[in-house]
Order: sequence, then structure tokens, then C-alpha cells
Amino acid sequence: MADETFEGTFVPPGVGALHAPVPIAGDGTVKLHDAGITVTGFRANSGAKAFLMFMVVLPAALVVGYAVSRVVYIAPETWVGPAFGAALVAAVLTPRGAKKKPWVIDYPWSAVKKADIGIHDAELMIVVKQKPKGAIHFRPMGGRAAAKDAFARRLASK
Repeated sequence: MADETFEGTFVPPGVGALHAPVPIAGDGTVKLHDAGITVTGFRANSGAKAFLMFMVVLPAALVVGYAVSRVVYIAPETWVGPAFGAALVAAVLTPRGAKKKPWVIDYPWSAVKKADIGIHDAELMIVVKQKPKGAIHFRPMGGRAAAKDAFARRLASK
């Protein structure tokens, strides 16, 4: 069979219902070939970095506010709110999303368990049982019908 390449967007959910999501996000491709599939996208970042930033900035802002209030008397209600605000702004401004270095994953057909309808209307969920294992949530450009049919043909012939 000829190789088939589908362009689209990887959209991993925060938590998988039946299968843990493979941490791949952003624009990319899924290529079906005789040996298996090649998934090209970007490694997804978690929200852990933003949470860590919040947990570092908040105590620092509280300590600085307390120290300043000891030197120049400032009522606590005037600096505690801005301390929380500074921590929140730091967490929001912490970069998230997909990293910029492409991530290419090759799966043999023996590792592809199924390709089925995903959570959303235009989404194809590809379940793989080789590391990184779990569910790849992919929204092909032009809809999932052609990609789902291509997977069905390939999986039936293996």
C-alpha cells in the first residue's frame, strides 16, 4: 500500500478517561506506512511548571511584603493581596503549551491497538501499546473520516 500522511493538530486532554494521553500537542502529522505509523508533533508541557512558579513566587512575595512592612509600617491588608496577585501573574505568564522542538515517534503496526472516534467530533483517538503508550488525540485537517478509514484498512490487513 502507498504511504498516507494526514496533517492536523494533536490535542491531548488533561486526563484520559480510558487511556492516558500520549504527551504530544500542537500541529503535526500522522503517517501510515507498511511498517507502522510515524507520529510527528511536539512534546506537550504540563501545567506543573506554572504551579511551581506560583508556589515559589507566593512565599517570596509574602516574605518581601512582611519585611517591608517591618521597616515602614504598612498594614497587612495592603500588601497581602498584591503578593497573591504577583504570584498569580507569574503563574499565568509562565510559558505553557507545546515545546518547539519536533518530536517524532515510530510505532509498528503491532503496537497500534485501535483508531477510533475521540472525545470531540473531529477527533481521532489512536491507542498505542508501546512507549510512549496511551491514546494519541489527533484532529486531522478535513475531518477524521478519511484517516479513520485508512487506519481501518491498514489494521484489517495486518
